[in-house]
Amino acid sequence: VRAAKKLRVALAYIAAVVARGDMAVLSAFFVLWLTQEGIAAGMDTGEATRNAIKFYIFIQVFALIWLPVLGYILDRIDRVAGLALAMILAGGGYSTLFLLDDPLSSKMWFCAVLIGMGEISANLASLTLIGSEAPVKGRGAVLGLFSLCGAIGILLIAKGGGTLSIDYGPIAPFGLVAFMNLAVLILALIVLRISRNDPAKVGSF
Repeated sequence: VRAAKKLRVALAYIAAVVARGDMAVLSAFFVLWLTQEGIAAGMDTGEATRNAIKFYIFIQVFALIWLPVLGYILDRIDRVAGLALAMILAGGGYSTLFLLDDPLSSKMWFCAVLIGMGEISANLASLTLIGSEAPVKGRGAVLGLFSLCGAIGILLIAKGGGTLSIDYGPIAPFGLVAFMNLAVLILALIVLRISRNDPAKVGSF
């Protein structure tokens, strides 16, 4: 907790909540949403589920393809700038789902590419940030709290996403994570701005 006096560490803790939330919303709600859409379109349950899983697998495969490219980028820019880039990709990816008139159409492949890029970007960028900012003394405790924040993110998405899904439809949880990614993007830009004026407050241990 004391380490969070450094804004970069505090930002990493917050990013962990959102990054794990990005993963959780896909695991808990993506296949469910597309399965419901498929059933509504006249598919039987098995066919609708297979179709939904097909898109989910593609998201994960493209995330792995994007991973080495992302690693190359993050190694060459400021870690907070990398986090900001990740939040743009993640928030943008989830936001595209709201532009689909038919989530079962071929346009979903394009959305899946963006979501895969965004999901892995948010997770790797937050990990690289805390990895570079955690102090040598107490590193284990700092990384442990980072992991705890991630677990909190999963719980928040499970609860909040479920409530929103009931009240506003199965696509609503993706609006929640898009908003959360936007919020972290704004925080990252603020930290970058402060670092120009007060490096001691923001800087590394």
